[in-house]
Amino acid sequence: MRLTLIFRLTCITFFLVPIVFSEGLEAASSDDYTFMLSPQLVELELLPGEKTKFSVSMINESKAKKARFIVYVSDLGEKRSGKYQVVKPGTSPYSAAGWIKVSPTEFTIGPSDGVEILAEVTVPRGVKGGRYAVIVFELAPEAPSKEEKFGSLTLHHRMTTAVEISIKGRTAKRQAVISSLNVVSAREDKRLAQFRKEVLMFTASLKNEGNIHIFGEGTLTIKSRKGRRMKQVPLGGGRGTVLPDTIVDFSSIVRNDFPAGDYIAEAVIRYEGLRPAQAKLPFTVTARDVPVTKAKSFKPMRELSFGVEPELIELTAPSGALRRTGVVVYNRDDREISVKSYPRALKYNRYGEVVLLSSANAPYSCGEWITITPSSFKLSPGEKKRLSVLVNVPEEEVGGRYANIVFDAVSIQNNPGTSQKTSSNVSFFLTIPGQLEEQARIVETKVLHQDESGHRKFIVSFKNTGNIHLKPGGKILVKKIVNIEKKAEIEYVGEPVYEDAEEIAFNRVDGVVLPGGTRDLTAVYAEELLDGDYSVEAEVDYGDKKKAVGKTTFSTASAEKEVEKEIGKKEEKEAENIFRDIYEKCKQLMKQIIEKDKGEQAK
Repeated sequence: MRLTLIFRLTCITFFLVPIVFSEGLEAASSDDYTFMLSPQLVELELLPGEKTKFSVSMINESKAKKARFIVYVSDLGEKRSGKYQVVKPGTSPYSAAGWIKVSPTEFTIGPSDGVEILAEVTVPRGVKGGRYAVIVFELAPEAPSKEEKFGSLTLHHRMTTAVEISIKGRTAKRQAVISSLNVVSAREDKRLAQFRKEVLMFTASLKNEGNIHIFGEGTLTIKSRKGRRMKQVPLGGGRGTVLPDTIVDFSSIVRNDFPAGDYIAEAVIRYEGLRPAQAKLPFTVTARDVPVTKAKSFKPMRELSFGVEPELIELTAPSGALRRTGVVVYNRDDREISVKSYPRALKYNRYGEVVLLSSANAPYSCGEWITITPSSFKLSPGEKKRLSVLVNVPEEEVGGRYANIVFDAVSIQNNPGTSQKTSSNVSFFLTIPGQLEEQARIVETKVLHQDESGHRKFIVSFKNTGNIHLKPGGKILVKKIVNIEKKAEIEYVGEPVYEDAEEIAFNRVDGVVLPGGTRDLTAVYAEELLDGDYSVEAEVDYGDKKKAVGKTTFSTASAEKEVEKEIGKKEEKEAENIFRDIYEKCKQLMKQIIEKDKGEQAK
């Protein structure tokens, strides 16, 4: 993903005593700094011991002012809101700050000038998972004048480029749990008052217990005590990225239009793990003058800590061949476990997550060709075991065949708080040489409404119509359609005229799309689009110089305006009801006052 950050600031010195308005301050007020930094995020996939280079560009769009910057590398942290932050180097156990060298470390950029900063990354050997850092561009303050030196306060402004490094060739552990789930009403949390009094905010906190960043996408379902679905809404978590050993809150605000009673909130956050993170929370909606109260407190379940290496097996074998490979199962828990393994057909959903199937038989499956030895065994704490995986390829087969080797573990000790079963899996890719067909098409392009954070999502559904797995990537182009007015009753009927296009890369696509499978590719645009009509062109690259394209149009002044209009009507209706209540209460009060005056006069 390549993002451009437009950074604007006015250089102001705050004076404590005495108050002095210098010529420098007046000049700064009339000519603001304007910088453009690109990219804002760098994503790398590197092998242990590998070196690579990349560059970051800065442009000073000011016409009259120069600026001096100091450049350094620090640790990348993440707030519970999902926003990245700069933290002290060496703070994070997943730091890559020591791997990155930048040049130059200090520079002066003149008006309308540009500077390219080079960064060199060296990955040590023996590392795995993900590592993270941030390149900081700190604006050096101008030297204060004699008047400014006394009692002045200097502000330090910084721009950043985040660096995410995924280590290839080693096991990346993707594991996350919902560590807490809670609900509050506007009567309990004053921050919600702006959304009306009768709203509820649900927050599911996703903790990344793996060693690489994950992308979470959540859904909240509210059910009645009898299980009837009352409402289902998305759970927002910023960009959706969660760094290792980090907790990010996924929240949703819903209108409290539920009758008083008992309900169950179910949070599901999908990520690249075998199963999504899930949690349930019973809660009670009481009378309108009483806050919402939870019926039970949320308690996370403790999963078993075990793993299987490698996570992916890739083999090439001709039809009629017999091939043998192996996997190693590790028990990293402090309890003895019992493990059972079995092959199943491999399937990914639209988000790229593994779907657990009950059978090994399916189109493009090789699950029925696989034998695992031993298929069941026990492991003591810290013990590991190597298993044999044998695949027998039938005659007259060609193309890609796939399987999901599942490992279910249970604790032999029935400790309280232990989940009944913890699962892991190994994806099995078999390529049978012959006529390999790389074919695909775009089946749908959707444009979602802008969310509360100002982000707009574009979702492109990509379908693999060939017989071998594909690795998609690409971008979308968003073009504003120019509205050409009639001239002398002459209407323009030619090809649409577009303004400059916005190019947005798809979010990183993990994994592949299997034959017959469909994958939703997502691109996020963080800027607000002006009202008008737009064209969206999707370009998905796959294979060798192969590309699938799709087009659609949308308007920023149609559905969103209708939603705002509908909300406005509801607010007017609510305001009308409030004023009516106030009017009735005033009438009753005036009546009481008049009756009281009459009584006093009679006395």
